[in-house]
Amino acid sequence: MIVAEGKRMINTIEALENFGSIEISDDAIHKISYEKCLETAVNSLKSEGKNLRIEAENKLPEWPGYSTLITELFRELLSNAIKFNNNEVAEVKISSDISDDVLKIVLKDNGIGFNQKYADRIFQMFEKLEDRNKYPGPGLGLSTCKKIVEIHRGTISIESTEGSGSTFIIKLPNQSVFQE
Repeated sequence: MIVAEGKRMINTIEALENFGSIEISDDAIHKISYEKCLETAVNSLKSEGKNLRIEAENKLPEWPGYSTLITELFRELLSNAIKFNNNEVAEVKISSDISDDVLKIVLKDNGIGFNQKYADRIFQMFEKLEDRNKYPGPGLGLSTCKKIVEIHRGTISIESTEGSGSTFIIKLPNQSVFQE
């Protein structure tokens, strides 16, 4: 019991260090391939032996952003879809559209979902709605996603139903307001 708690504490400290290191570089924001960022995230998870199937409604566009952070955003969301899933294969449907100079990305998974009344808590640090023993981890994944989206001056929200998966909605404004 003590050894397990010690390992959990070490994992939490490492996750906090990673969370604290998320920041923008001195480089100006520029147009990147969100499709390439998604591919990199998917390949990273598949190389770890994760069972993941992506169904893309359309190709993700090129849009202003920081490629390392957008890749991490996709990796965290897909990892979450895999972790909180009782199916043999985690399935994620992804779509995007641009309207009023805002890129909207929607990721819908076939995971366990949760009661929508907890949606306001899900992006908080260390928040876990499920049993820590069944779903290990420090509870920083979705906090990381929120921080990345906020760095891009965007918003992230979630719609979920217990037993029916979750849908993440990311809205990123055209950041031409940043000097390139």
